[in-house]
Amino acid sequence: MKISIKNFIDFTRQDFPILDDNKSKWILILFCAFFATLFLIIYNPLNVIGFKINTQLGNLLSIKSAGVIGALVLIITQFYLRPIVGVRRHSILSFSLWLLLELSILSMVFYVIYGERGQPFWHELYLTVESTVMLAIFPYSIGCILIALYRTKRNKQQDQKPAILEFVTLQDENGKDVLTVRSSDLIYLKAEDNYVQVTYLQNGSIEKKLIRNNLKTLEINLNNPNLIRIHRSYMINRPNINSIDREGRKIVVQMNYVQDTRLPVSSSYKPMLESSISNLTA
Repeated sequence: MKISIKNFIDFTRQDFPILDDNKSKWILILFCAFFATLFLIIYNPLNVIGFKINTQLGNLLSIKSAGVIGALVLIITQFYLRPIVGVRRHSILSFSLWLLLELSILSMVFYVIYGERGQPFWHELYLTVESTVMLAIFPYSIGCILIALYRTKRNKQQDQKPAILEFVTLQDENGKDVLTVRSSDLIYLKAEDNYVQVTYLQNGSIEKKLIRNNLKTLEINLNNPNLIRIHRSYMINRPNINSIDREGRKIVVQMNYVQDTRLPVSSSYKPMLESSISNLTA
């Protein structure tokens, strides 16, 4: 199977967002520091611990601290150098080039700290690069694989969550659409005899509309994870919760835009509310 130059170029231009968010960067940095330190102490690759060090800084900073020093370099390259040079999102090509740049910077830092003076520059630099690649590339690669697995698992969990539509349409008891509002504008629903009063925001003003239906039917038909029951007479829109307060033995919810209204939480629906809030902050 032949691979054309154009196909190869298109491949290298594909997004490679594995280190585009701060959490992933920190996972990589901390993993590299921990792994490289243990790798040095336990396996002593290329007998680097036995290398002769004749610099004051190198004697001050033991070779066993190379993992921590490498992590500090990665903090600088990932959080400070990338924004300066404008590399905020990686493609496959830019990630590869950035990895080479980081290895080069690490090699120069280790040469300055640990390089043996009095030896031919290129020979000593070669040894430093060899040791750096041996020390850094393995934990760097494993760290990236772990991040990729974490992102894949997170994306699958997000895909499994029910989609939250931008608009919510409420129907009467006959299934007729009677009100459509943005999800973010819906505040709460209140049961009133054979009707449900819908409180929502429209053009910056609070509006209320009575719909001939019952709250249980609306809850089933809407099937929206942001709409949660807190009482047999109340259902609220979770993103518009302002606060949850305790008044004696009672728990009340205060909603955005209607802060003079305090909605009671019944004991039977309290676990549902707590679970919903827990999932929101997770």
